[in-house]
Amino acid sequence: GYITNWAAIKLIFDPVEPVHIGPFVIQGMFGKRQAEVSAEFSEFLAERVLTSPELLDDIASGSLKRNFEVIVRKEAPSFVPDSVVNAAVDAFRRLARADRKHPLHRYVDKHLGLEETLNSRLCA
Repeated sequence: GYITNWAAIKLIFDPVEPVHIGPFVIQGMFGKRQAEVSAEFSEFLAERVLTSPELLDDIASGSLKRNFEVIVRKEAPSFVPDSVVNAAVDAFRRLARADRKHPLHRYVDKHLGLEETLNSRLCA
């Protein structure tokens, strides 16, 4: 088991840089297909993991939601009642959970350009 796993990992990743041995070029399988794998992985992440609903919901309701609430309160003019600020935060939470086809999510996904950014970084 361990030797098979070790050999499989070596075949996938080593050597990272191509090594020329006579007429042959040896390179790990990942290195040879990095562009293709990066494109597929970027698409997967952008479509299923780092989506606008997921990102916005994490901002509004995740572990740092209190920070978001404090920022909204701080940025709202002082004459705005807390009830209005709280309503704005709740509205943002509802928008974050809206269907992915909602115009807000389409806008965020388009303008963040996560798939393109991830792909260019993974190919580097």
